[in-house]
Amino acid sequence: FIHHRLRDFSKFAKLAGRYQAVVCGNRYLAAYFKNSGARVETIPTVVPLEPYAAVRRTPSPRPRLGWVGTPTNRIHFKIIEAPVRRLAQKLDFELIIVGLAQKLNWPSVDIRYVPWKLSREMEVFGLFDIGLMPLIDYEFARGKCAFKIIQYMAVGLPVVASPVGANRDVVRHGVNGFLTGTEDEWESSLLRLLTDQRLREEMGLRGRQTVRERYSLEIWWKTYAAIFQKDLIHEK
Repeated sequence: FIHHRLRDFSKFAKLAGRYQAVVCGNRYLAAYFKNSGARVETIPTVVPLEPYAAVRRTPSPRPRLGWVGTPTNRIHFKIIEAPVRRLAQKLDFELIIVGLAQKLNWPSVDIRYVPWKLSREMEVFGLFDIGLMPLIDYEFARGKCAFKIIQYMAVGLPVVASPVGANRDVVRHGVNGFLTGTEDEWESSLLRLLTDQRLREEMGLRGRQTVRERYSLEIWWKTYAAIFQKDLIHEK
């Protein structure tokens, strides 16, 4: 209650017009700040290729679903609870969750909980075979920039994600991952990947190529630098 009463949720919109430029990570955010009168540049969230390419996958006798996030993103698990629990009744797999403080009450699913640490950020991706990004469709989620998807893809993982916000831009359905809007779609997409190692490898390679071509620091850093350079010249 205190948080919602004291926090100004519109402060960024109010401040936007005072800046020479606002850099946004997706079209949804760009439209929001343009309505505030700001000069907006859109640059997707990116990752440096080298550290992700260096990640080595830890072998496992069974496939592993992986999710990385913060405790506040726990609400999004309700999207995949039923599909994952149904699959656990007929398939042998492990769900690895990184960064969740409170455990899920999914007794039928074999879940491994891993604390998130910056020093181990790259290491945990090597524990996964399939990356997950479920999102409930509401305003805050539409502003997300698909960062976890981009990280999964950068290490060569296929992804299954909700068709919300920037997820739609990053994932090419059936090519480098699956966009799944219903419980049945989540179940069928996960079933395909859990039972087909070759498909996982092919999608993972396409995902890494997607990052190399569209979401890498190496591609975008000059564009970002040019924005600063332009405004510094304007300032002088």
